[in-house]
Amino acid sequence: QRSVETRMVTSAEVIGLMREKCRGFVTGSERVRAIDPQPGAPVVIEQGTARVTVFRLSHGKRKYARIENFAHLVEIGGLRLLHIGDGAMDPEAFEAAGLAGVAADVAFVPIWFFQPGPGEAVVRGYLDAPRKIAVQVPADEVPAARDYLAGKYPEALLLDPLQVLALPAP
Repeated sequence: QRSVETRMVTSAEVIGLMREKCRGFVTGSERVRAIDPQPGAPVVIEQGTARVTVFRLSHGKRKYARIENFAHLVEIGGLRLLHIGDGAMDPEAFEAAGLAGVAADVAFVPIWFFQPGPGEAVVRGYLDAPRKIAVQVPADEVPAARDYLAGKYPEALLLDPLQVLALPAP
């Protein structure tokens, strides 16, 4: 709120939730913008040399179907970083979102996608970045997750809190 340059670009759902805590900022600022990416029709946001492409990616079926989830492809400094949020472990969801053929240098992937089952097919087919970073790992599962990833996905990392990873631009 205090920054004069920072923009908040998010879904109407998030803006609605924020009204409760930040009514003046959310309703009175030109720096707040709602976006509504649709399946296969992402929204592109550019600021300076950064470009963010926002894809609507299904959160899942049944009780999860109504929860909005977006994947973000961030392009900055010659690198392409893909974060899928809590996307469904379903190749059809990635196809519908328009993520087929999206190339990334780094993919941030929830740990459960690496486990045997449907997530594995999504990792191999849609998240096959040269560097994968496992996210959303419960602290007590970190050692076992690291061991598993080292054997099955040696290109995947599980970072320590506040660990810095320097990546050379391609």
